[in-house]
Parts: sequence; C-alpha cells; structure tokens
Amino acid sequence: MKSKKATLAFLAAYATIASFVLSYFAVRDIIATSMSTSFRYEESGSKGGIRSEIISPGKQTLFPIRKHMVTHGHPRTATTLLFNMVAVTYFLYLQQNEPDLAPALNVKFRRRGEGGKFLRHVNSLHVVKTHSSVDEFLNCNATIFTTAMDRKEAAKISERLSQEGHAVAFVQDMESLKEIGIPGLVRTYIKGFGLSKSNEEEMIKYFSNWELLRQCCGKQMSSRWRNDLFPEHLKNKQIEPHPTCKSYNIDNVEKEFMGSK
Repeated sequence: MKSKKATLAFLAAYATIASFVLSYFAVRDIIATSMSTSFRYEESGSKGGIRSEIISPGKQTLFPIRKHMVTHGHPRTATTLLFNMVAVTYFLYLQQNEPDLAPALNVKFRRRGEGGKFLRHVNSLHVVKTHSSVDEFLNCNATIFTTAMDRKEAAKISERLSQEGHAVAFVQDMESLKEIGIPGLVRTYIKGFGLSKSNEEEMIKYFSNWELLRQCCGKQMSSRWRNDLFPEHLKNKQIEPHPTCKSYNIDNVEKEFMGSK
C-alpha cells in the first residue's frame, strides 16, 4: 500500500511541476530576453507613454492592431492555444515594427469579475486571457480574439462582437482547427499580423512541439497517456492507450521547445 501511495504521489508531483514549467515558459521564454530593456515611448503632443493604436505606417496587416490583445472563449475550446498563439505573434509583430514597445508586453489571466478597466490606465501592453465576457474590455483599446465550436457559430460571434463595437481580429473554431491543424493556424496569424515566411517556419516548429507537450506532458496531458504512464496494476483497463505519445522522446521534444528562438 505504501508503494502504491508513493507511486501516485510521485506521478502527481511530476505532473504538477511539468505543467507549471510549460505554462510559464510557453510565452515567457520568448519575451524574457527583452524584459531587461527600460521602456519609454515619446509621442508628439503627449508626456510619454504608449500611443492608443499601434499600427506601423505602410505595414499590411489583416488583423486590427490595438494596444492590447484580449483572448477569450469557453473552457475546452483551445483557449490556451489561442492565448499562446496571440502572445507569440503579437510579440514578433512588435519586435519587427515597434521594437521599442516589445519590452513593455505583459501576459495576464483575468478571472471573472476582475474586469478590463485596468487596461485603460497602464503604461504597458497586455495580452490577456479570460473566460468571462469580453464586454468588460469594451473601450479598453483592445483587439479581440475568441473561440467557437464551428464555422457557423464563429461567423455569428464575429458579427455580434463587431456590432457591439469590438475590434474583432479572429474567431478560432474547433471545426476548422481540426482540418488545418497547427500549420494552418500559424499561417492565419502570420497573415493577420503581417509577419515573414521565416517567422512562419519557426512558429510551426514551435507550436507543433507545444501541442505535443500539451498532450503528452503536464497537468493537462491526455487522460489516455496519463493512464499509460501508471504501473500496470494501477491502470484503468477500460481506457484505450494513447495513439502517439509513446512514439516520441518527450525529453528531446521539450529541449527543442525550450531552445526555440
């Protein structure tokens, strides 16, 4: 019995630690190298600070680019993927078009009731993840990214939010995501933010590893793979084995992921 409890405790601790590391570094490993730079943006007619709309003259973007990016959606609709994709591509956009602003980028999770008023008073840029209503972020100079289950729902959500006055960039739906996968989703963001072909190649590699680690490592790993990791006498025999996780060297994937540019 002690051996069984010790095994379960070890696996639980491993999953918790791995989940924390991946969640923290999924975005921070990319932006951390710029955080040591002091920030100040001077604008004509102001005392300093970040201008209300960040759009580089002459730069083609399909997404409306505002000061803040808000990612939203109901749980279990790939909102974590949405959040990370927006955070990484917005940072790359700033690096290439507004490099003085890149060090001011922050990532934040807003819980229900915390609202978005803080965005109106901060001298920095934010990528925010929330499961509460985006109405809290109206008039906060924010671009909205959200999720839906299928294309039909996505079209309705985009139309409704636009009519309410939001700057809607993209509604990620599960139906399309299953068809285009990570490469297709990356291309959508590359075009949306006006990024380069080299950015596209690096991001496909980065997020392919990210998605693999989400399934095969950490607190939110696949329940099938989690069951596979248990000793034989602790496994649920009614759960089918995971089809792909066992074929990867997770340590190598993690090293490649953490070594991303």
